[in-house]
Amino acid sequence: MCSLRHLYMSDVICREPLKIEMLENLETLTYISFDNWTYELSGMGKMIRLKKLGIEEIDENSNVSKLFASLVELKNLGTLILRGFRFRSMPCLDQLGILEGIHTLKLEGLLPKLPVSGTSFPRFLRSLTLVDSCLDEDPMPLLGAKLTMLKHLKLRNAYTGQEMVISEYMHYLEVLCLEEMWNMRNVEIFRGRLYQLEKLDSRIVHIWRPYPKRLGR
Repeated sequence: MCSLRHLYMSDVICREPLKIEMLENLETLTYISFDNWTYELSGMGKMIRLKKLGIEEIDENSNVSKLFASLVELKNLGTLILRGFRFRSMPCLDQLGILEGIHTLKLEGLLPKLPVSGTSFPRFLRSLTLVDSCLDEDPMPLLGAKLTMLKHLKLRNAYTGQEMVISEYMHYLEVLCLEEMWNMRNVEIFRGRLYQLEKLDSRIVHIWRPYPKRLGR
């Protein structure tokens, strides 16, 4: 199967680790378990055509430093999906920023907090999806400060609070989706800041109003 371009799988249980490095022509691989990916990394450099990768079964004990170091070698990788293991928390992801080629990122699983270091996100990130993150702090101020070039943002069961403020720095945002934010009662937007917004999907937001004028916005 050396000519295989796209491989989709999930929850695959094998007696021995998968030898995926033999599939040098792969462009898409979703999903492979964290343990399978990190078991043998010596041949991963051969997968130079890989553009989209999904890794699952990540928990707080996973050595993501080792994972990210291996992904740096994949020069064409543009889309990365990290999926948590059942109901366990994801580890600290502050080193995501070393993956400068990633433009599309999806984090699926419980996050104690968002990456907060100076280079916590890939510098050219254009699309971000957070699923089942269950953050207890509004993620928008941090995302707005670090991801000013973001074009697509999807949050699904990502935040458990009642108030959300859309950052004044998200000038290039084109698509904003808020789904399954069950406690949400109020979303505030800095007046006139979302110049490029083309699609807004807010299925459970009860109140939508501009940011108060008294703040001078």
